Amino acid sequence: MWSFRQWRRTRILARLAIEPALWQRVLDSLPILDGLCLDETERLRDRSLLFLHAKRLTALPGVELELADRLRLAAQAQLPLLNLGDLDWYQGFHEIVIYPDDFHSPQKHRDSAGVVHEWDGEHSGEAWLQGPVILAWPGVKDSGGWDGYNLVIHELAHKLDMLNGDANGLPPLHRDMRIGSWATVMQGAYDSLNAILDADPDAHTAIDPYAAESPGEFFAVLSEAFIERPEIVRAGSQLSIITYGTMVYVCEAAAKSLGLDAEIIDVRSLVPLDTDTICSSVRRTGRCLIAHEATRFSGFGAELSATIQEECFWDLEAPIQRVAGWDTPYPHAFEWEYFPGPQRVAIGLKAVMEAA
Repeated sequence: MWSFRQWRRTRILARLAIEPALWQRVLDSLPILDGLCLDETERLRDRSLLFLHAKRLTALPGVELELADRLRLAAQAQLPLLNLGDLDWYQGFHEIVIYPDDFHSPQKHRDSAGVVHEWDGEHSGEAWLQGPVILAWPGVKDSGGWDGYNLVIHELAHKLDMLNGDANGLPPLHRDMRIGSWATVMQGAYDSLNAILDADPDAHTAIDPYAAESPGEFFAVLSEAFIERPEIVRAGSQLSIITYGTMVYVCEAAAKSLGLDAEIIDVRSLVPLDTDTICSSVRRTGRCLIAHEATRFSGFGAELSATIQEECFWDLEAPIQRVAGWDTPYPHAFEWEYFPGPQRVAIGLKAVMEAA
């Protein structure tokens, strides 16, 4: 069936078509896009071009934006929406203003006693309700890696949060999601973060402590971390399991069968590797198991093991254990004998927990 919306979209994309080499440069400059398949990168390209058609990027003096820079910003803005319906999620604003550096803006806060405090705060970005998004160019350039910092995603997450009012950590939810459940989980996590920082302002936290500023900032920081940080699939205190891909679920099942309070980290990206998250976990638990489907000899687990050994040697309470595929050519006829399943992972878990 003919659709005016689709016809208009096709005409816009035809008019804005870019060279494949230029888009590849954009992809190469953003490590967070490494895991996307061809279909996803093409969809992201189209959505990025439509985003640039709909929004005006205003560069203030001191900032020069080439087309690759604009595409790079647009790709990060569209990445969180890539698998959502093709709706106008970024409605309500038409402009993104790029400052050459961090900027000062007036802030106001009413405390619990009713006293209003006013001051000028230094910011890298702001999102205004029914107004523009403001970004500092250095922060935009530093976004897109695997370090958990992404100014573009952070500020655009505020815009999603504002679709139903002020930024309060409650964006529009999917139809099968319940507001009560969302509020309970988010408020509990937010209160837990504040309790940690109240007890020790310098405490190491899994996400940027700036998230404790407000529920709105909590949601925006979590949005950054969800896209850019290795996922702590399961928090725990007895040992750290470092893995990726299908092995995440295998390790989770094995740890559960043994009743272990294991912290499971899905590294997501091997290059670059977020050693901070991995080493922070190992320093806390003192024990580590690495699991992957590739061969043990020359597998990536060896690099992970060497890195952890170098960074966390004095914190380790037991030798690092590795569970991997056999050192043979891949046997298609005996796939499940080769695959490091729950039983082999459980043996490795027992070994690391029983070591002195």
